[in-house]
Amino acid sequence: MSQALNTESPPKAKRLYRKGNRLSDAEKKRLSLLRKKDTHKEVTLYMRNAYKDGLLKLCKEKGMTQAALVEYLIEKELSLEADPERSVKGLPYCLHED
Repeated sequence: MSQALNTESPPKAKRLYRKGNRLSDAEKKRLSLLRKKDTHKEVTLYMRNAYKDGLLKLCKEKGMTQAALVEYLIEKELSLEADPERSVKGLPYCLHED
């Protein structure tokens, strides 16, 4: 007289990718963008070629993505505005003299 053990596991949600049924690159990107919309906003801008080249150079030197570098520079500028002793009224950080 053995007791019946309940060995059935609860049903699991299916993964989006199963072997043999890969997501296309477009589908991966779409899903990635949907996840980002909760915490990010899109920024579209045009800048002069020289500034874009400078941005790419800075990104390569610092090992950062363009988005990460722009966020870093904005955060740095905002922290300077919050500390009146370190900031020069009306000048962005990049124009401050150290």
